[in-house]
Amino acid sequence: MKVIPLTKGNWTFVDDEDYEYLRQWRWHVTAHGYAARSISEKNPHEGKTKGELLMHRLLLNAQHKQEVDHRDLDKLNNQRYNIRLCTSKENKMNRPKLKNNTSGFKGVYLRKRTGTFIAAISINSKLVHLGTFRTAEAAAKAYQDEAKEHHGDFIRFS
Repeated sequence: MKVIPLTKGNWTFVDDEDYEYLRQWRWHVTAHGYAARSISEKNPHEGKTKGELLMHRLLLNAQHKQEVDHRDLDKLNNQRYNIRLCTSKENKMNRPKLKNNTSGFKGVYLRKRTGTFIAAISINSKLVHLGTFRTAEAAAKAYQDEAKEHHGDFIRFS
């Protein structure tokens, strides 16, 4: 593993075999926390256009509509074991629990009126109700059992 410096005192981690190739450019941190480099492209209709190329997309040669997922959610860990091509649906499966989650478990929500916990999961873009439980732990187990069956390598519990 090698480290490439970015702007604002940040660093990104890359595999040894990618280091020499990547260090030929100056890299920065985007507003969303990814490693990127600035690019200029010649557009025959508008002249030059500017943009940025994300390091993880460059490493996997991701095409325009392809998504790239960071397995460990660390946007600056661009080692190949940690990045993978995926669909939008798979990328969403690997999201952590929401910041406003009050149960402490992904897929578990407190029903304040009754004090019970609801377990729900998205399967094929549809929200599936898994049941109502007395404890957050029981609801979390229901979510985790269903996630194991449907989310495969993109499973994330927290």
